[in-house]
Amino acid sequence: MKQLIPIYCCVLLLSVSTDCFSQKSGDALFNSFCNACHTIGKGRLVGPDLANVHNRRSPEWLARFIHSSQSVIREGDPDAIAIFKEYNQTVMPDAPYTTDEIKFILTYIAEKSPGGTNEVAAQNPSPAEEPTRSFRPVEGASESEIRVGQMLFSGKTRLSGGGPSCMSCHHIKNDGLIGGGLLAKDLTAAFSRMNESGIKAIVSNPPFPAMKEAYAGAPITDEEAYALTAFLKQADEQQYNQHPRNYQHYMLGAGALGLVILMTAYSIIWRNRKKQVVNHKIFNRQVKSESSYYA
Repeated sequence: MKQLIPIYCCVLLLSVSTDCFSQKSGDALFNSFCNACHTIGKGRLVGPDLANVHNRRSPEWLARFIHSSQSVIREGDPDAIAIFKEYNQTVMPDAPYTTDEIKFILTYIAEKSPGGTNEVAAQNPSPAEEPTRSFRPVEGASESEIRVGQMLFSGKTRLSGGGPSCMSCHHIKNDGLIGGGLLAKDLTAAFSRMNESGIKAIVSNPPFPAMKEAYAGAPITDEEAYALTAFLKQADEQQYNQHPRNYQHYMLGAGALGLVILMTAYSIIWRNRKKQVVNHKIFNRQVKSESSYYA
């Protein structure tokens, strides 16, 4: 019996530690990946509100969808396809988490949902709790702030964190810009697809792998996120008055001019090159030398 007591204590300690780790990990994992596109009881962002999602879907379905939503969609799951279409076919990135970590996230969502274990604490915050910051909608953004957002988007003004400009990967239809990259989604109608809260959330805490890697250690400030969101709102509203530029003729002209310049340079550099198989000056000199020798 005495030998069993230490074993029992170890098992009990491990169980308590696992529960604490689950709660802590669920919070950290959700806030590092999910909260850019989802809320728990605060309305939809880029994706649906996850409050009480555990009551609408089975744990197995949720785990599969979180791990790889596109795989579930390709399997023909009607619920997954309906969600994908409802939210403008915005691709949810695959969660870089294990099955256990996804369980921790689902546990955290259940606890934070209405009726969960954290509901009473949420309704009665402690006096020392930090007050919620006031929300300032981009509807009231000034022209100068929108201009700042345009400059940040194009890279003419460097992001304070040192991260790449949005135009490095994204294109947007705007007469004030020459175009953009094609590595990621066109952002011309991004504001209509994701709304203000969604764009701010993604810019402030990128959930997509490539974007997350690009801004690792180079966060975008709240002011920069506000300005970028204000610019994307204006670009969305004015997209039908813009004139997309066709650079084909410019590229062809530049290519032809470059060819002429290169051919001219090569001609100048190689003007003293050997033009015949035999160098006649050397040949004639040798012939003359031999003739004078035998004479």
